[in-house]
Amino acid sequence: MSQPTVHANLTRLPWEQAPDLVTTAEKAHGRVEVRSSKALTVTTPRLVGFWGTKQVVEPRRRTRRKKTVTSKPALSEEVFYLVTGFGASRPKVSGGGITICRSILV
Repeated sequence: MSQPTVHANLTRLPWEQAPDLVTTAEKAHGRVEVRSSKALTVTTPRLVGFWGTKQVVEPRRRTRRKKTVTSKPALSEEVFYLVTGFGASRPKVSGGGITICRSILV
């Protein structure tokens, strides 16, 4: 993890209050994946650690693998944080305006 302080700040944001914007589920190859995204508008950028931050998005992927002959059943969860200076009213975001901080929970 390249910026642990920023990551810690992002995990402390009130994600439990934000509704899921999108949730999808897929079954394939012996696993079930559920993906969801949440977004928060930031009014105080210093809480995140980047000046000019206007919005933070939290995509999350939960994967459940079935038991097979060679492996045990497993659960994993990946959480990403996208930090951008674009507000919610801007429909398209270019790759140059996003900083990604990733955490994997296993």
